Amino acid sequence: MWKNSILTAIYVRFGLFILLILGARSYNDSHNSIQTIFYQYYVRWDAIAFLRIAAHGFNTDVGDIGHFPVYPIMLRIVGFVAQDLAVAAFIIGFVSAVASGFFLQEIMRNMRFTEGENDRALLFMSFFPTAFFLALPYSDTVFMTFVLGTFYFMSEKKWAPMSIMAILAGACRIQGIALFPAILAQLWQLNLLRTKKMIWALVVPSGTGLYLFNNWVNRGDPFFFLGLQQDKFYHHIIFPFQELLTNIKMFFVGEPSSYKTLYLDMPMFAYLVPMILLFLGRKILPLPQQIFSWSVVFMLSMASFGVSMPRYVLVIFPMYIVLARLTENKNVFRATMTFSVSLFSFFATRYFLGLWAF
Repeated sequence: MWKNSILTAIYVRFGLFILLILGARSYNDSHNSIQTIFYQYYVRWDAIAFLRIAAHGFNTDVGDIGHFPVYPIMLRIVGFVAQDLAVAAFIIGFVSAVASGFFLQEIMRNMRFTEGENDRALLFMSFFPTAFFLALPYSDTVFMTFVLGTFYFMSEKKWAPMSIMAILAGACRIQGIALFPAILAQLWQLNLLRTKKMIWALVVPSGTGLYLFNNWVNRGDPFFFLGLQQDKFYHHIIFPFQELLTNIKMFFVGEPSSYKTLYLDMPMFAYLVPMILLFLGRKILPLPQQIFSWSVVFMLSMASFGVSMPRYVLVIFPMYIVLARLTENKNVFRATMTFSVSLFSFFATRYFLGLWAF
């Protein structure tokens, strides 16, 4: 299991390195040092904010408080040893990818899937169209690991490490709170809700509480981020699936444009693909996985501006399990992987060129 995860993580990063160098050559920057190219093309968008927070804390830019604290803390710790925050991000991303791959395959092994299905799921997770973010200085890298770690230890009935992973996930992304009802479902299935094991579920929301505490410490208001999201990032809470319905309508009546494709059509498909796969996999996915996945979909559907939705759905890992089952036919698997890798390469190239890629 570890070998497959390590090799896949290496292949992904080698491929991204090739795309990065090609991006540099397109701007005639290939004469620069690898370190210069690495910083210029690898650290973009939110990655800049994460490295800034790791270096200077949450008070340099008012928008920084919108980010959760765990990933910058990890960057700071590893960066102290590596003496370079971008290198620290690369190390964290690689280790997280390996751990995520291991957890995913072990979860599937406990679900009695075949080795072939395990391998296919690992590839689908690693080459999902926006999975290149799992190799970048983004919190998606560790969030995926903490979520998968939670379900791995849950499947092993190791409640203490499960709880720790879930707390860290909640301190990494707001969707981490979706692990709470999933854990309750697992305890309910095992008739453990009225036992001492329940304490391991009740402490899970403290991860999200850490984020609220960080808002209070730095801005004097635990819910400061809500106003920030609306004022700076133009996000606010809407009725569930309201934006999805609007995007579906625009898909059929809107005038074709690059803006429409990136900001309306792609988020629409980002909603629909997990929902379709979860529906198709309803008979093979355990109840806790389904509750977590649908909770994440529901939370994401309440965002008013889902421009980053194709990245946010990455963490809905059960869809990789379903894809592995649906692609038992070799030709179907090859066609699906070719399509996914093509989109992966296209969006990764856009990112390296400084163009919006979710």
